[in-house]
Amino acid sequence: MQKPEVWVRVAGTISLTMLILAGWTAAVFCIWLPVAAWTEAAWGAAGFDIASVLLLLLAQRSGRHIPAGLFLVRLMAAVFVWQLLFDVLGSLFGLVSWACLQLMGWSAPSAAGLVLLGGTALLGLYSVFIEPRLLDRNHLTIPVPGLDENLDGFTIAQLSDVHLGAFVPVSALQRLLDAAVQEKPDVLVITGDLFDSPEPAVNDTAARLLDRYAERFPDGIYYVWGNHEYYRDTKAIQQSLAVARIHELRNSSRLVRAGEPPLYFAGVDYPVTQGVTRVKAPRFVRAACEAVPAGAALIMLAHHPDFFDDAAKAGAVLTLSGHTHGGQMGLFGHALMPPLFRYWRGLHEQAGHYCYVHKGSGGRFPYRLGCMPEIAYFTLRRK
Repeated sequence: MQKPEVWVRVAGTISLTMLILAGWTAAVFCIWLPVAAWTEAAWGAAGFDIASVLLLLLAQRSGRHIPAGLFLVRLMAAVFVWQLLFDVLGSLFGLVSWACLQLMGWSAPSAAGLVLLGGTALLGLYSVFIEPRLLDRNHLTIPVPGLDENLDGFTIAQLSDVHLGAFVPVSALQRLLDAAVQEKPDVLVITGDLFDSPEPAVNDTAARLLDRYAERFPDGIYYVWGNHEYYRDTKAIQQSLAVARIHELRNSSRLVRAGEPPLYFAGVDYPVTQGVTRVKAPRFVRAACEAVPAGAALIMLAHHPDFFDDAAKAGAVLTLSGHTHGGQMGLFGHALMPPLFRYWRGLHEQAGHYCYVHKGSGGRFPYRLGCMPEIAYFTLRRK
């Protein structure tokens, strides 16, 4: 009985959100629409919203990258983003216009509404067809107390949340790898949600591609599981990865470089049910660090950023995570989404321990606005 009840709640929440969004759109359009047309406009917008969400979910479920067939889905996603921007900015515009009219007698020119309509439409198209194809290269320096002199300057490249599948083909992974090796990092880490397709052929092709690049990263490629690997077939993904020279860390650790102290990577599994991340995090971190010698320079790999607190307590100087996609919509480096996560994006610090929340290198849904896909680089420096 529990599963249907969950789906009923999810479906109800989505439906209510679509209806509210549709009504909001109709209300903002009231500048051009007679009152009698509001209801029809709201129902029309609601129908479009529901169709858009269903098409996106259907494309995700199939996990097949068919550019011609997915163009319609992308176009509907662009219109959906336009509608959201139009609703928010149009409502703000309406409130400001009303306040100016009441306080100073100023009325907004009718052309302003058309500028708003055209501007948000362009932003919607940009968010789906342009920004997801861009790449943000972020370089950060991490001070490590007592770092071995031979490790001073050691550089880590991070990819996360590529979501190979419906909207991200394997060729996109190759472009990411080509971009990553240009900076000549010592090691590549992939912090989960690499795979998001039920097609074994996609996983096999991606694993073989990673294997071809393994020698380009002198200290190897490291990988931890994300939630979308669990949504797909984890056994099939493991079979694909078995043929590739990739170090999979699943509540385990590995010596990366010998030294005084040595450099270790530890990686935690994904707790499958996001709501129990904080419950399982201490146990997962303890298991991952069990074989790490005292005093080692430790880097923790975790798909979910909630592991940061426990990783810092375990002595990890740096925790690399993802999962949030940086909100996928941002302004001036800050997510425009509700505060669903304690750590949304970027670098966080606790008493000399650092956590980086990656914005994602791909995306489950084909839009990004003010939150470009990224490759992050971390250079360890002796402190």
